[in-house]
Amino acid sequence: MDKIMSVEIRNNETGETRYFMEDEDTYESEDSIYFAWADGNYSCDCNRAIAFARAGGDEYGNLIDTPQCGHGKYTVPRIWLMNGTVINVDVDLTTYEVALVFYRMSSNKRAEFFNSLADIAYNWLTPLPSQLEAIINRKSLTRGGKEIMRKIGEYSSDGRD
Repeated sequence: MDKIMSVEIRNNETGETRYFMEDEDTYESEDSIYFAWADGNYSCDCNRAIAFARAGGDEYGNLIDTPQCGHGKYTVPRIWLMNGTVINVDVDLTTYEVALVFYRMSSNKRAEFFNSLADIAYNWLTPLPSQLEAIINRKSLTRGGKEIMRKIGEYSSDGRD
């Protein structure tokens, strides 16, 4: 069971950031916390607005103007757990920034990246070959991107273990 210590909530209209101390919910796992705030009930502006109000001192989260359900008025960049773990929720890296982070990694970190990707891919609802097929069939994948994928596959299948 994981317990949240603090949720960072930003009002995107004003730029103000507050820290919501959630003291009620205990979650089954870090994944369930991420889901609740990224895609679940707490991902909606109306619920984030209540948490934002509570973080500002309104014990009951009463709002004069409760926003309609939607996404974008509030973001949750990070959640801190009691065990010290930090969960990044609304982190918007561009694909170029992700590639640049990968490029700057050491060989060991790159290997750990692929190990982590394997762990994540294991839990996908559709199998990895289907995911790869979906990527290959995207018009946005350039010839250079396909070539990198081909080289990774070719090099990794040359009998090295």
